[in-house]
Amino acid sequence: MFSATDISTFLASEHTATLKRAESRNEIRKPFFADPAIDLLRELGLEHERRYLRTLAANKLSIAKITSDGPWSAAIQQTIAALRKGTDVVYQGAFLDGEWGGRPDFLTRVDRASELGD
Repeated sequence: MFSATDISTFLASEHTATLKRAESRNEIRKPFFADPAIDLLRELGLEHERRYLRTLAANKLSIAKITSDGPWSAAIQQTIAALRKGTDVVYQGAFLDGEWGGRPDFLTRVDRASELGD
């Protein structure tokens, strides 16, 4: 499966993309280097998401939080069910289209007809 991040990585460096693909196939193992700056950026990003979720909840929007600790197929089914239900916001949804997949942080409902319902 490929994602938008895979495209960005490939455009930045074909070699890095090749290494990441080999790692995903368990052909190589990426060495671990602790990097406090990356840890800080990750935590700041997660805190930003948590604040945004609190804002959405304070505005009385219905929110479906899709789990990421189970199989990808389960996350996809949860996402589709939440969209069909008309949930206002889907957090950490999952999609798959052939070999392409993605996990958007937030999906916000819009008022118009779609294959998933109005």
